[in-house]
Amino acid sequence: MKFVADEGVDFQIVSKLRNEGHDVAYIAEYEAGVSDETIHTIANHENRKFSPGAYELEKYTEVKT
Repeated sequence: MKFVADEGVDFQIVSKLRNEGHDVAYIAEYEAGVSDETIHTIANHENRKFSPGAYELEKYTEVKT
């Protein structure tokens, strides 16, 4: 599955998802502080699911915050 993870998502969750084979674009690795509107644009352009926080991503992995 393809995700865009907002910078507020803990890297442990991003790392776990990647290790499980998910394609995760992590905003903290690109440009911190971008607007949600910009992140939505990225998600739509790249056919990714946008997750503004860890709660939404936790259901895809065993890692809990």
